[in-house]
Amino acid sequence: MREEIEVHREAVKELTDSMEELQDKIDSLRQIISARDNDIAKINKQLAAICAKARNQYSKKQIKEDFLNGIQEMSAQAGEASQINEDIDLPVFTISSSDYLKLCGKLKRDGKNLFIYFIFNKNKTNK
Repeated sequence: MREEIEVHREAVKELTDSMEELQDKIDSLRQIISARDNDIAKINKQLAAICAKARNQYSKKQIKEDFLNGIQEMSAQAGEASQINEDIDLPVFTISSSDYLKLCGKLKRDGKNLFIYFIFNKNKTNK
């Protein structure tokens, strides 16, 4: 009977050691996953900034074209020749609605917009 108890104790000890090793591996893998999740979050923020910049560039171009087309259309309806230089570079500023709400402090779910923060702080230091 004592031999059986000793055998079971050894088995329990081996299983406990094995379980501790597996727990260490699990903890190590959780740390790796956490680090990768942080990397993914950073990349997603960078991607979002790139997409916002592309949308803003497209919107600026369209707003300028629509403005010039509207002036030409109004001139045509008035029976006048359009005297607008199409190479005119109108100052157009764009911002996404969510970035605007973040800037106003009304949208807090996504955190601060770092792009907007950078632009405004850069402007403050340049003055």
